Amino acid sequence: ARREGHLLSVTIKQVARQAGVSVATVSRVLNDKGPVAEETRRRIREVVERLRYVPHGAARSLITNKTNTIGVLLPDIYGEFFSEIIRGIDLAARGRGYHLLVSSSHGDKSEIEAILRATRGRVDGLIVMSPDVDVQTLQANLPGTLPIVMLNCRGDGASFDSITVDNYAGAFEMVRHLAELGHRRIALVKGP
Repeated sequence: ARREGHLLSVTIKQVARQAGVSVATVSRVLNDKGPVAEETRRRIREVVERLRYVPHGAARSLITNKTNTIGVLLPDIYGEFFSEIIRGIDLAARGRGYHLLVSSSHGDKSEIEAILRATRGRVDGLIVMSPDVDVQTLQANLPGTLPIVMLNCRGDGASFDSITVDNYAGAFEMVRHLAELGHRRIALVKGP
């Protein structure tokens, strides 16, 4: 429907009215839950396509208890390393029907706590890659049922799943490789 040149968003009630069914039936078809006759299902899908109906994400998450969004908390989003991390996470997430909600923190504990509280109810899981976030801060600001993966940051090894880069073994292997090639004067150039 258009009014004064603006596209109005189509509601689930309009879809139900056009298809001649209840809102509950439309919801069952869209969420693929519950029995619906195949002819009714086909008719509803045709109306959805014709009206270009898109379920409202927030309303749908209230019904399904799922947002199809993964939160990612990084210390900073500047630089090639973090852009590659986000790219990999995004590729894996999109391949499974998820979107990302990315936020960066800059070491201020109150800012981190505000970011964590803001993700409540908006994400199905959280990836935390921020050295300034500790287990206690996560536990105090997030529901205990939210799946969390700590990526290369402080953890107690028991509260949350974690992935840690083994910097020691990586450096050891690099130096060993160079030594095996005959190099003896090896320099290390670090970031800030």
